[in-house]
Parts: sequence; C-alpha cells; structure tokens
Amino acid sequence: MCTCRSLLVINYDIYITAKFIEVIKILDHNLNIVFPGAPGTGKTTLCEALAKKFNTKWMPEYGREYWEKNQVERRLSELQLLEIAKGHLEIEDRYIYESEKFLFTDTNAITTYMFSKYYHNTVSQELSNLAKIAEKRYDLIFYVIQIFLMMTPGIALEMLIESGFRKKLKMI
Repeated sequence: MCTCRSLLVINYDIYITAKFIEVIKILDHNLNIVFPGAPGTGKTTLCEALAKKFNTKWMPEYGREYWEKNQVERRLSELQLLEIAKGHLEIEDRYIYESEKFLFTDTNAITTYMFSKYYHNTVSQELSNLAKIAEKRYDLIFYVIQIFLMMTPGIALEMLIESGFRKKLKMI
C-alpha cells in the first residue's frame, strides 16, 4: 500500500504541477496520481496535459461518460453512483499497468461518495467502502478547486472537509 501525499491546487498552473511531479519521478513503480474535485474545475484538462507532457496514459472520469448515457433529468440514482465507482476502479486498474511511470486519474470514488451524499443525503455502505479504499489507493492526490466555484461549490467544500483536508494540509 502506498503512502499518500496530497497537495491543493487552486487555479492550477500546468508547468508548476509538472515540475513538482518531476521531483517524484525516481520511484520504482508507476504512480497513480488522482485529481478529485467538483465539476468544471479543470481536472480533465490538467490530467490530459500532464499525460501528454510525460508521454503516459490518463484515466478519464468514468462518471461523466456514465452520466451522459444514463442520467434521468440530470440525476443518477444511488445504485448508479455505486456502478460509477465500481466501473471507474475496474478501468483504472487496467490503465495503471498500461501507463509509463504515471497514471493521471481524473476523480475517484471519494467524489462519487460526495455526490451521493449531496444529492441523496445518504451513501450506501458499499460506496462508503470504495471511498475508504480510495483514501489509500493513490500515490499523490491533487485537490483541484477554483477560487470562484460556479458549478457546485457545496460539493467542492464538502469534499475538502470530508477528505480530512485540514489534517492532510499539515502533512505537506
């Protein structure tokens, strides 16, 4: 199991982020680096740009693809959110072995957990378990937020609080 490090990225700068990642390149295994955050904060753009810079794979947000195919009146059921978390992990497991040094992962089960909590006021035990696994699954976590959150500010702030961000910030 990896020892997770975290970093808050506010209105990220691809070059500064890339320089930080270059420092940790010396490890002997592929690093799984995740970018959780609310919709519209630039996670996809950042993952794609970093993968291109480091000539490796990136894991698109499975939830976005799932939502586009399965949402009803712009909502997903609790069961569907669980399916997203499971599907994301399955694809991510394949991608980590196909990557070169890094896998840049766009969001994770913690984000899906927060959506369930926000939209349904509850989280299934199985999704909670997947979110707990996600807490220790990644080598590096970049929390991506924007100073002016337009889309879902409640989710972004709750994610930081729920993930123990204050505690993690002291470790940086």
